[in-house]
Amino acid sequence: MRWQQPEMMRHLTGWLLLLLLLPLGSGCGFQLRGSATLPPELKQLALQGVASDSPLAEALRLEMASRGGVLLTDPTAAPLTLVIVGEAIQRRVLSVDSAGRASEYELSHQIRFLLQDQAGKRRLSADQVTLYRSYRFDPDDILGKSQEEALLQHELRQLVVQQMLSQLRARLMASE
Repeated sequence: MRWQQPEMMRHLTGWLLLLLLLPLGSGCGFQLRGSATLPPELKQLALQGVASDSPLAEALRLEMASRGGVLLTDPTAAPLTLVIVGEAIQRRVLSVDSAGRASEYELSHQIRFLLQDQAGKRRLSADQVTLYRSYRFDPDDILGKSQEEALLQHELRQLVVQQMLSQLRARLMASE
């Protein structure tokens, strides 16, 4: 008769294995997505090209605060300015049902940006991030689907901001 490990022992073994592997993961430079701190050059940053009360500016403020307390200030106080050259949010039909009504949509969120110093000289050339999400549409549940679309737009905005900051971080570190 083969010995069977009790359920509790299996869970304990799994946790012990996880605890043993954690130091190995941190030693190789692994970080959770979105948790990387920004370089010191970005500790004070001005924002240009979007209204300060826009959803994009709010997403930037929250994400930058979570990455080491970066402050968005006015251009005279900040050594660098993040210029949002353009932002586009679009929705297009992906598929239709037998009656010719939209049954699936795709949302896209694109942001174009560059980084410049106080003198207006480009520190990093223009770049862009574009993300896509699709969702099923039910014409009989318009209210629920419009709420789902708003939630997806919010999620896309957050992800675009995270990727933009990650690109800025990587490009600044590579240029040093």
